[in-house]
Amino acid sequence: MHRLRGAVRDADPGYFALVMATCIVSRAMQLNGAARLSGILLAVGIVAYVLLVAVYAWRLAAYPAELRADAANPRRFRRAVPDMKRYTFQALVTLHGGDGDPAATLCSAPRRMVLRGRNEESGRSQIFTALVSCDDEKPFRPGSPRYLATLRLAGDDVADYLSIGGHFDLWLGSTVGDGIVTRRLFV
Repeated sequence: MHRLRGAVRDADPGYFALVMATCIVSRAMQLNGAARLSGILLAVGIVAYVLLVAVYAWRLAAYPAELRADAANPRRFRRAVPDMKRYTFQALVTLHGGDGDPAATLCSAPRRMVLRGRNEESGRSQIFTALVSCDDEKPFRPGSPRYLATLRLAGDDVADYLSIGGHFDLWLGSTVGDGIVTRRLFV
């Protein structure tokens, strides 16, 4: 019982992200036709929500000082989580034609995109969020479909899936291109 009280007293305010993320994935599964999986994830999200409401109600009643401390300093819990490694790569990106001008998907201003890297040894893929910018908004060579782009990612396992010579795909609602890492930049 002592451990349970300690867990309630120290409950991170960010735990509600579990509910949000589970329900977002549930909705995505529903939109992709996986109704059964969507229902299971929705049930998990509802159960997590009910449990967290109970935990935070208990915390409010039994530990109001800790709750006030969280409200005063929401970053209090970040010290316990180590910073993720940050990576910057330069890559040649080939854009695929789509509804509009494919060059419009890359510009000098960084744009958040989904990047799927592949581990060459295991054959497994991993999805990352990346900031992608096109260095000069022109093809690498005149008439070429390739653009020189900068990729900025954060994560502990990025190096397992992206390295010099490694291939990746870029998504922005759908696949918009693919590329190959040409070098890592140390900024």
